[in-house]
Amino acid sequence: MTDNIKKIFRRDSIFIIAAIMFAAAFFKVGIFIDDKATMDSAAGLSLPGVLERAVQDYSGWSSRILINGIIWLLFRYAPRLIPVILGLAMFILLRSLRTLFCSGYDIYKDAMIAGIAFTIPFVQLGEAGWYITMLTYFLPGALAMAGLIPLKKCLHDEKLTKGQLTLYISAIILASNFELSMAMLLGTYAVFTVYFIITKKIKPYVIAGLLIVIVSAAIILISPGNAIREADGMGRWFTDYKMLSVIDRFDLGLTSTFNRLVFSGLLIWIIPNIIVLILVWRKGATVLMRAASLLPTGVSAFIILKNTVNEDSYTYKLISRVSEVTEPVERTGLINAATSWQITELCQLVLLSIVITAFMLGAVYVIDDKKKCLLPTISFVFAAAGRVMLGFSPTVWASGRRTFSIMYITICGITAAVIDKAFSEKGNDRLRKILTSGMSLIFVICYMMLLADTDRYYLR
Repeated sequence: MTDNIKKIFRRDSIFIIAAIMFAAAFFKVGIFIDDKATMDSAAGLSLPGVLERAVQDYSGWSSRILINGIIWLLFRYAPRLIPVILGLAMFILLRSLRTLFCSGYDIYKDAMIAGIAFTIPFVQLGEAGWYITMLTYFLPGALAMAGLIPLKKCLHDEKLTKGQLTLYISAIILASNFELSMAMLLGTYAVFTVYFIITKKIKPYVIAGLLIVIVSAAIILISPGNAIREADGMGRWFTDYKMLSVIDRFDLGLTSTFNRLVFSGLLIWIIPNIIVLILVWRKGATVLMRAASLLPTGVSAFIILKNTVNEDSYTYKLISRVSEVTEPVERTGLINAATSWQITELCQLVLLSIVITAFMLGAVYVIDDKKKCLLPTISFVFAAAGRVMLGFSPTVWASGRRTFSIMYITICGITAAVIDKAFSEKGNDRLRKILTSGMSLIFVICYMMLLADTDRYYLR
């Protein structure tokens, strides 16, 4: 037992330190909006009352009966335990990223994984209350990545112990109670189940995982609470939602998703693109592939330039016409009677598609292994698809930027797979040290930003 604990601390020291630092950031956060309302409502509730409240939420507001039950229990009996749970969620995420996308332990890879995970814009999860949104969005996202590990085990013909299987199934059950992580798990498990059947490698635990996610999806779809929340959101946030056609709603989901990802200047998008760019060029790719890898980073550089130059300067006037393509889309979508076939909107749609495709092609080129490409690319596609489907809900804007959390986590997965491939090749020792040093600096900066964000008391 002692030897096992020593082994964990030795192999996971970076992840443990990162998790402790992450938990520490949430011990003194402002209690506001949803956090304050939940804490006030939970005060004085008995244990049966807490459980009854979670059931009431299912029928009156949200299908997340398991997650809401955990939230009510914590807010009633152990609010001080929430930062510890968030630290544990970060540790689970980091370990899962290494298990899923890296071949073995490497201190340089661990440092890179911790660094890229901390570039997730956690401030977006504090818009309506730190504890509620972190438990609702980040915790299921971390568990969802752990829930993908059985697919990796099956893909490489590795066995699972009963203890491991119990943990992974539990992770799937909890993660799939949240709509966005359920969408990612459902799509990924469905694709891999078909793949394993074709290759005759299917395992019972893969089928079990798929069935659990399907049952969770059914529970979500039949929840009366979701319909009530959508009706409330339509009346409060999106009164003209009923006017949108099916095409409008799909376009709204598509453009609102990728516009915010590509055009917001987020580190979680910029850093992976820079890493892919460096590795593509180092690998001696063709001119076309090098040009493709330049595009996502080039667009990000343009966004930063646009946001930093003075509006009265010649540079701003020079780029102002082009910058219209990178402005946020209208809330009614692009494809409708008011905007159909306007050149700016169509160029934006084309640019978004090209940039996302270029990033994925660069990552696949660097990984250069069909089997290793499957999990990171498929999980990202279905995480993005889950966010796009929010266009079919009037809460697409009310839910805010926190609905991108699963996408951000899968981008971390793609980055981990890219790093694993590059760091495993011979002759890259100097590159490993340079990239790790740079990522360590980014880790420190991002953590300082997180401390500043959690230290603020929001008054809305």
